[in-house]
Amino acid sequence: MYDYGLSRGLINDLVATGLRLDQGIEVSSEAVVITVGAQETILLALLAVCCSPDDLLGLAVPSYYGVIGAARVLDVGLVAIRDSDHGSVRYVSLLTS
Repeated sequence: MYDYGLSRGLINDLVATGLRLDQGIEVSSEAVVITVGAQETILLALLAVCCSPDDLLGLAVPSYYGVIGAARVLDVGLVAIRDSDHGSVRYVSLLTS
């Protein structure tokens, strides 16, 4: 979203090389996305995976409030997910504004 000016794209090569050497993950530098922080990353991730007006995002309760805010900005519906007494998860309710 933000531009790094003349340095834009230089770090992508370094990250792609580091992933290949350190983790054995092959990725092109064009596929690497560098953001200015977690909130921008959350917003971009939601834009990538919540493409339909019917898409819902399941969130553990409690959850990071920044995710809730980003979902509301993008009008993505939220579903609260809590642990049950038996260690499994259960859907609780739709979170409302």
